[in-house]
Amino acid sequence: MERFLHRRWDGRIVDVDEFQVAKALLDGETDLLSQEIDSEEHLFVLCCRFGHESTAAAMISYRVPGCVFKGPHSLRRPAVEPHEPQAGFVGVCWSRKCRDWSCRCCSWGFPEDAGVWMEDWDASLQNAKSAAESASATPVVRALLEAFRSQVACEGIATEDATAYLLDVAILVGDAELARSCAQHCTRFPLRRWRLDEFVVVPECHPHYYGFRIIKDGPCLQAEILEKDILIAALAAGLELEQLTHGNPDPVSLAEAVVLSADEELWQRIEGLQLRLGPGPMHEDGNDMARYLLEHSGGFLGLSPKLLHRAKRAGLALSSFQMKVDFNCECGGCAFGRPGFCFSLLDLAILFGQSDCSRLCGAMDIAATKLTMRASLEAMPVVWEDLDPCEDCGCSSWYLEECLWENFSFSADSIASLPERQAAAAEALRTALPVSLRRTASSAGFGLFQAMRKWAQGKHVPVTLVNLVLTFAAGRPALAQVWEGHGEQLPPLGHWWEETVPRESQDPKSLQSVLEVTEPHGQNESGGVTEGPPASSSNEAHAHADGTSEKASGPDQDTTNDLLTALRNSKSDNPPLSGDGVVIFRITRRAHAEEVNAVLFDATGPLWPLHRRVLEAGCEVAPEWSPIKALFVPLTHPQLQELSQGSIYELGKANLLALQSDAELLIEAFSELQRKVRPRLRREAPRVDEEDDGAADDEPFLVVEGGIRTDSSVLYPVWAGEA
Repeated sequence: MERFLHRRWDGRIVDVDEFQVAKALLDGETDLLSQEIDSEEHLFVLCCRFGHESTAAAMISYRVPGCVFKGPHSLRRPAVEPHEPQAGFVGVCWSRKCRDWSCRCCSWGFPEDAGVWMEDWDASLQNAKSAAESASATPVVRALLEAFRSQVACEGIATEDATAYLLDVAILVGDAELARSCAQHCTRFPLRRWRLDEFVVVPECHPHYYGFRIIKDGPCLQAEILEKDILIAALAAGLELEQLTHGNPDPVSLAEAVVLSADEELWQRIEGLQLRLGPGPMHEDGNDMARYLLEHSGGFLGLSPKLLHRAKRAGLALSSFQMKVDFNCECGGCAFGRPGFCFSLLDLAILFGQSDCSRLCGAMDIAATKLTMRASLEAMPVVWEDLDPCEDCGCSSWYLEECLWENFSFSADSIASLPERQAAAAEALRTALPVSLRRTASSAGFGLFQAMRKWAQGKHVPVTLVNLVLTFAAGRPALAQVWEGHGEQLPPLGHWWEETVPRESQDPKSLQSVLEVTEPHGQNESGGVTEGPPASSSNEAHAHADGTSEKASGPDQDTTNDLLTALRNSKSDNPPLSGDGVVIFRITRRAHAEEVNAVLFDATGPLWPLHRRVLEAGCEVAPEWSPIKALFVPLTHPQLQELSQGSIYELGKANLLALQSDAELLIEAFSELQRKVRPRLRREAPRVDEEDDGAADDEPFLVVEGGIRTDSSVLYPVWAGEA
């Protein structure tokens, strides 16, 4: 070992011979280099102490045993001038009250008892970012970060505190993939003050702060994210930043600002990494949060359907979003009698005549206000009666004030025509009623099924009777109570209780498709249904169903079919299941790649029909409780649990649940990706193919893994088109 060292006359080590160390590395003498020096120090530690970081990094790359990074204090301090502190920085957050603790405007990122305080824990974001960029450029830190990124031989190369430091560096340089890799190996996490006012900039704040700026565009509010990479990396690493809230003028959380941002690329990155931002906080009455969902389109003011969809997917508390609109007292002589009446999102969707937005609001059962009926039924709501009386004169008649924002006015002229508002109101009610019915069927449908089978005693039970029982058992939505007695003024709702799925989710080629329910298994003597093994393919399932249906006949069979049909018509959150059935796809290559996730979870991308089918049914593509990567057929939590228990397949984050007919759309969407990131999907059983990254471009990369018996114990109906 002496050939690697330089000593003083008294035996003290003063340097390391880099040339000899490099020669030993090239000769493969890693075991020799791993031996401890007489001072019981590793040669790697001496290289770091004496500033030979390139040599220390080479020892990490050659995997010399015993190389352990102990933190930034083990490195020689740089001989360059430190970054000049940010001018005007006071070391506290926007509230200016939490110098030694954290408030709702700032956060340590992780619980204190599970963290390690960084040396510059109270530095500004700009200073911390600059220091991290400098550190990541040093050979040792760069080699360690690359080891964590590749997940190769990264165990034991850094202490707990040093691993937390490396995670902090990965976050501050804005590398989300690296931050997530480092977080997987952390037992303790970096603590520093993350300030909301360095991510949020309101108009009166300093224009050069990092974060997002609130921009006023007429009646619209728009959130712009400036420091995207650090924010994405912090969320990917698991930092608790989503609930950070700015309290001026309305409390706006960081999650809400990100979701309601006009930056589509940022949202795609968040969905691609499967980051969770919700649920959002509930807002107090009298807020103005609905202005974040407004947009100018074609010279008209309205709600943004894209932002509304995104906010619903993110779990924001849209039922508490409001917009304050000023009214003038009709007498015109009151100086201070102008209250700001609050419109809900449903009210705004009706006023603007937006049926698509009303449909979303109806599915969320947003509570109606005292203005909802007037907004939807009055020919021209210029004068609003029976509102809160004026504080000056006591008058209860108000007219909508013409509010001017730059070149845009919000007045009675900006309100849609009566037929458009009535249509929007009817669409909201038409959506809210089936949602309420499905909730009732989900909780009471199985009990009703058993009770009516026993009550029927082999006699035929009309399907309409079962539907009516579920309909009367369903709770009335708030919208139905508002319009009670005024239903004749709305467009006809039709027989909504007989509609099994939203109209938009039906295949235009099979609009005349009918629902067929078959009994797949023979009945035992007690009248129960005997469970059978899951079908290996959808074709086999249909063949089995057809064969048994011929054997099972008579009143009992007809009764069972009618009951199952009625129950599934009322309870099902599913879109129409094709004759091929529901199938499971497995991604066997690049299952967690950011590019693949971006395609799967982009509601406006090539898979938008699948997203729309799920969203219109009031479900989510990737709910938190789902073990499956993506659900492209709407399922409730109990249904998925039932499916998981009865399936012979191990469901995980590499699986997709979709219809057989969706295969072509999935193939087309993935084909747009580059070959190196293009996923491969194939069946898991009965044959398991070895993965081959060098497969031919024309190799089929989407193969059905298995078919779900939609007429089995899961009780799914089978959709079949006309012959």
